[in-house]
Amino acid sequence: TGIRAEQIDLIGSHGQTFWHIPLPETYLGHSFRGTFQLGEGSVLAQRFGCPVVSDFRVRDVAAGGLGAPLVPYSEFLIYRSETECVALQNIGGIGNITCLLPACRLEDVFAFDTGPGNMVMDAVYTELTGGEKTFDEGGAYAAGGRVHEKLLETLMQDPYLAQKPPKTTGREYYGSDFVKKVMDYARRENISGQDLMATVTDYTAQTIRYSVEHYFPRKPDKLIIGGGGSMNKTLVQAIANALPQCRVLTNEDLGYDSNAKEAVAFAVLANETIFAGCNNVPTVTGAKNPVVMGKISL
Repeated sequence: TGIRAEQIDLIGSHGQTFWHIPLPETYLGHSFRGTFQLGEGSVLAQRFGCPVVSDFRVRDVAAGGLGAPLVPYSEFLIYRSETECVALQNIGGIGNITCLLPACRLEDVFAFDTGPGNMVMDAVYTELTGGEKTFDEGGAYAAGGRVHEKLLETLMQDPYLAQKPPKTTGREYYGSDFVKKVMDYARRENISGQDLMATVTDYTAQTIRYSVEHYFPRKPDKLIIGGGGSMNKTLVQAIANALPQCRVLTNEDLGYDSNAKEAVAFAVLANETIFAGCNNVPTVTGAKNPVVMGKISL
């Protein structure tokens, strides 16, 4: 990045989500919920010689929230419009969407996970290439296939899609077991590799369409795509096709960097933490009250 360690005043580190159980589950006769992110703030503070804010999600979970998504706070500050309804779709492993109504207040913001982002696509492509490649660069392979309508219809019966917000999901749901069912179906129906990739790519697009049509109070004027999925041209086009009455843009179209979006978000969240400012959005996560997320390592 060209930035020296001594130039850094503060680090906001989300870490890597290892396991996320925001809804109560029973284990050994006890009900529990929790979230666990890898990445120790104390180690970063020692190595970089500056304060570090980390482990954000657990404070929201402690307040009864889902601990996700967290980026709507910064999205409200950066993308809010006085005149337009703006939808922000992040496509990482999981897809999540934020709705910013015209001239909205922070308490008007709502957001939720739409379903799989790149997670299912990447896992399927890894299987198809025998592990030689882990993602379909630019969606080039999927672009050569045709959507298998029967498989897509089956995927769209996913119970998570019909679950009303606030809601969140992750690898626990869309991980190896989910992908195995997809691969088994493709083998039974003799679906070609390219048609399979075209289908799971369109599946992500259709989960976004479903989310907008079923849970937004009005159609967005524009939808801005961020995250790694914004680099997948086939996926972006599929989303535009699924939402023909909405302007579909990427962060790059606005002069921003999609790869920096979450980094910017956690820098903003960390800054609020240092100044004891509440930085969750209860209308998004379902928390009982606003809280200051993040643990500070000095």
